[in-house]
Amino acid sequence: MVEASLAEARANIYRFLAFLYHDEIPKALLEKLAGRPFQDSLGEFLNTCPLADLNPGIKKLGRYMQDRSPAEAYRDLSYEF
Repeated sequence: MVEASLAEARANIYRFLAFLYHDEIPKALLEKLAGRPFQDSLGEFLNTCPLADLNPGIKKLGRYMQDRSPAEAYRDLSYEF
């Protein structure tokens, strides 16, 4: 039973990441990712997450959003046509 719930949690995280990297990330989403509520919940998640293989990437996402403004992140992650 625990393995099934871990697999479901992993699938949800992969769906979230697939959404992020499918296309340009909207500015509004970057603003939420940089906000305190998301950063706090991300830290809490990392402290309790049993999916050790995901922790390095999730930490990088959190640090990336802490180290720049949403406008800088949008500029960095936008496609150049």
